[in-house]
Amino acid sequence: AAAHGAGLLFAALAVFAWRLGAEASADTAGRGRERRAAAGVIAALLLLPAVSARAASMSRQKRELEKLSRELEALREEADRYREEAGRAERDLTESALQQRRLESKMSALRRELDDAEGARRTLGGRLVTLDAARSDAQRLLARELGDYVRRADQLASAGTAGVMEDAVRRGALRAKTAYLGGVGVVHDRTVTEHAAAQRHQATLRRRTETQLTELERTRRSKAKAQEDLEDKTRRVGEAEARIAALEESRRALTSLVRELEKKESRAAQAGYRAEPPIKPRSLPWPVAGKVLSGFGKRRVPELGTWSVHNGVEIAAAVGVPVRPVSPGEVIFSGPFRSYGNVVIINHGGGFYSIYGHLEAPLPAKGARARLDAPVGNAAGQGSVYLELRQAGRALDPLRWLKP
Repeated sequence: AAAHGAGLLFAALAVFAWRLGAEASADTAGRGRERRAAAGVIAALLLLPAVSARAASMSRQKRELEKLSRELEALREEADRYREEAGRAERDLTESALQQRRLESKMSALRRELDDAEGARRTLGGRLVTLDAARSDAQRLLARELGDYVRRADQLASAGTAGVMEDAVRRGALRAKTAYLGGVGVVHDRTVTEHAAAQRHQATLRRRTETQLTELERTRRSKAKAQEDLEDKTRRVGEAEARIAALEESRRALTSLVRELEKKESRAAQAGYRAEPPIKPRSLPWPVAGKVLSGFGKRRVPELGTWSVHNGVEIAAAVGVPVRPVSPGEVIFSGPFRSYGNVVIINHGGGFYSIYGHLEAPLPAKGARARLDAPVGNAAGQGSVYLELRQAGRALDPLRWLKP
């Protein structure tokens, strides 16, 4: 707008000069001034479109720069969000490790308690065996003595005082053995109850141990999977960042190369560049027949949760398929270039360029004339061909200019 205003101001000054010359038309010198003033008007009117076009180009570049700045800021914000997500994943992994340690500590305590319960059960079992043996011995002894007492009962009754005393002794011994046998039975019954309780407690501890083991195993698997996922994600992120960095560097280098090639043209030719290519939209032939695998502009990178900027498109192509130019022109670059593989750049005139990547030999020589029927190379082993269109240094969306 400022340049346009300057052009208008320049035209107004020229008109003013013409009017001054017209007022001095009385003599020959005045007529000369009039002719010079008129020439100034014509020159100003001729320069005005060029100034306006240059101003429009600068305004476009400024808008694109602001757009790229906003996209870069968005990418930074998304990268910050990813780092926050990675931090949360790391904290979750740490919590899983703590949970695993807590479960392992519980398992150790349960194992100790289970060992104690097993020891108590074995002790009570041993006691039961001893009590059973003691009760059996006491029962046999009591039965033998009781039988002997019954057999001697008549003898003792007729033995007088000695018989009475022996009978009293035998009765006391029988009562003592009976009481002992009863005590053994009580202890035996109590031990049976305690032994059964110890077995139930042991079974409960075993079930708890199995449950804890299942939970611990699940936690271990979850932790191992989280660790594996984190390592895989970190690896994929690293690979994606390296790939994006290489592509971004290649994109900047390719843009710089095209600008350097443009500078070799005359200033007059550069001044005549238009904002749009000297062709109709949807009129260019495709370099290869294939599906568009990667579009123009911003593209999301799932590994990073961010976006990357692409100045061209990737078109699916089998290895060895001929790649033809979209328009005739002059080959101004032919050879390997960074991550694009073999690259061919064609100048179609008027500031319009086409760039082809992922090619294999044979390639046309620099300075050769590109024709629609002559391939600029064959599709290489990447499974796709790269196409980029530029007008006056600005990347264009190829799908707007290729035939539908």
